[in-house]
Amino acid sequence: MFNKLNIVPRWIIFILDIFTAVCAFTLANIIFYSFDFAFIHTSDFAIRLLYAMGVTATSFYLFKMHTGIIRYTSAVDSIRILTAIVFSVLVFLIIKTVFLATGDMHTIPASLIILYALFCFLLLTTYRTFIKIFFVYTKNIRSERRNTLIYGAGDLGITVKRALDHDIRSKNAIVGYLDDNEQKIGKVIDGIKIFDPKKLGQVIIDLNIEEVIIASHNIPLESKNDVIDICLAKKVTILTLPPVKKIMNGELNPNQIQKIKIEDLLERSPIKISNTNILSQLKGKRILVTGAAGFYW
Repeated sequence: MFNKLNIVPRWIIFILDIFTAVCAFTLANIIFYSFDFAFIHTSDFAIRLLYAMGVTATSFYLFKMHTGIIRYTSAVDSIRILTAIVFSVLVFLIIKTVFLATGDMHTIPASLIILYALFCFLLLTTYRTFIKIFFVYTKNIRSERRNTLIYGAGDLGITVKRALDHDIRSKNAIVGYLDDNEQKIGKVIDGIKIFDPKKLGQVIIDLNIEEVIIASHNIPLESKNDVIDICLAKKVTILTLPPVKKIMNGELNPNQIQKIKIEDLLERSPIKISNTNILSQLKGKRILVTGAAGFYW
């Protein structure tokens, strides 16, 4: 049900961010006043809150924090949040300096500004991460999901996982990686364990694997063939990716993941036979075809 939700409008995200900033400012004041909640009923707190939210809302709007899709939150969004908050802190400090220069002491204490910035960054990134995890979780608990392994725990393999996690229509649940690098085996990426390809047969049984995606173009031919043989014996579907040059800007479209073809196993371009040239060479001649399945023209 949740995976069918439309993209949340930008104004809702903006309101959520401001509400989160209000919570962060209140929490910062609680720490600043050593859990003495009397400050909540003072006019100073109300003025500071309105002042802080005015600066924060302007910063959030300038850095377009509301334009991102929360369920697809990434490190880039965290950097945008950090930049917006640092900008807000600089504005606070500049205004504070101007006020102090004019003799007006009614400004937000510097220590309170720092506390607010820390809590604001923490809460904004936390709620975005929880929403992202929630959507991934609801996608993976569907009954029709297909347990999938990714062969290749490098950058391309991680790109494949995240592309499938973000695709609402995808039925693939990534439950593990395979990698020939012994230093990676047994370690975890995004909560997903890396397995030894030599133990693929047992992994397929233990995790009830239905599909294996080959997500590396540097796998030794012998290792690739061994994995394919095991998958065929276990009736596991084998999928592969297009050449790297066809993956534009490092962004992978899940539709580019296709079933493996025989030419993918050749490690070279398939030989194309020109029937026209062959016909011109053999036309009018008597031909003997050898072999048990031979035939003649």
